[in-house]
Amino acid sequence: MPPIAFLSYSKPDEAATHRLYMDFMLHNATPRMMQLVIDDVAQRQKMLHQSIRSTDVVLAIVSANTEDTALQQEQVEIALLSDKPIRAVVLDSGTLPTWLTSRVQEVVSYSFADQAWDDAMLNLLTSLAIPLQDLGDQLPETEAWVPDKWRVKFYNGATNAHGYGELELKDDHSVNGTLNIAQGKLTAQTSVTATWKLEGRELTIEGQQIVRPMRQPLSYLLSVTISQFGALTFRAQTAQGDDSVFQRAPK
Repeated sequence: MPPIAFLSYSKPDEAATHRLYMDFMLHNATPRMMQLVIDDVAQRQKMLHQSIRSTDVVLAIVSANTEDTALQQEQVEIALLSDKPIRAVVLDSGTLPTWLTSRVQEVVSYSFADQAWDDAMLNLLTSLAIPLQDLGDQLPETEAWVPDKWRVKFYNGATNAHGYGELELKDDHSVNGTLNIAQGKLTAQTSVTATWKLEGRELTIEGQQIVRPMRQPLSYLLSVTISQFGALTFRAQTAQGDDSVFQRAPK
């Protein structure tokens, strides 16, 4: 089972950390982020202790924008007290701050410049000892595995929307199905009408519809790469630019 990674970051790195969180999910890893700021120190530390104790590794995210690291330092100190390994993940052109140097066991560089299947993610997953599968010999080179009927589940960390549904990929390259969506107290069921195409091992599903009662368009471009990770997980982007993660669920 992949280790659970707690992502520790400062406020200017929140958006970048969320992107890294999504990349982790795309690779079937298990990330955690503490996105709420709790002013009550005792309550905050209690929640941090509980969350960090139940993880396997703490990743301290740093970049060229990192500043005001008081909360991040607090999280790292709790990780030290909990005997959790700490690794620094340096994003793009960032540098490791002095206070963190003596507290981390390893420093890993990560860049968003390439696609999700780049060497940076491979190196990061390898450094976390997440087992990788090479499914190259098992995967057909043709469209034999498509069409298919998929049960899917999805989660959007930015909007807290989540749900499940079923998609059927047909011979004529159409996609039909339904999605059941919940966001706060709002729930909705929407029909899916889309198209699919397969280029090599890159499957793309594209479509758009209005989700009611949420009254906003759900435009999405879903793609999955069948790679050495063996992941059947793909990213969706709404008209608002939010990233979601869809995962093919067991039949």
